[in-house]
Amino acid sequence: MCAPEQTSRSGTRDSATAADGCEVAGGQVRPDAGELAARMGIVIEDLTAQHAVARMPVEGNTQITGRVHGGAYAVLAETVASMAAGAGAPPDRVALGVELSASHVGGTDTGYVHARCRAVSLGRRICVHEVTVTDDAGRLLSTVRVTNYLASRRGRA
Repeated sequence: MCAPEQTSRSGTRDSATAADGCEVAGGQVRPDAGELAARMGIVIEDLTAQHAVARMPVEGNTQITGRVHGGAYAVLAETVASMAAGAGAPPDRVALGVELSASHVGGTDTGYVHARCRAVSLGRRICVHEVTVTDDAGRLLSTVRVTNYLASRRGRA
């Protein structure tokens, strides 16, 4: 996660502090979404517990036909939903994905795919988010429901 001392009260950062493992989009601080998200080029553009937006490039995330791999949609959706669940979690809790259900209804081979996440239920221990994945033209590619468990935070092993 971003170190609080490197973030201004307005949530903006200067270029000298933007290289600590945090994604920065639109001038806003975005916590590190993890190694897999970084490899896939996922950028969190907006983040609250209720709503989150992210994007991912098509290039590098394709299957043999040149279209985005369905698993890439799932990674994008779980990433944005888990980040949203974590954004609303108490400091001593961390969001862990426990269930994901995806229905892929389209594909694309150029540009970016975009994820829009909205909270369905935000409980003390269980959070459910619905994510729609679209292409640059706004065509629906996948709908994904993600359930996260808010577990006690432990140090990294």
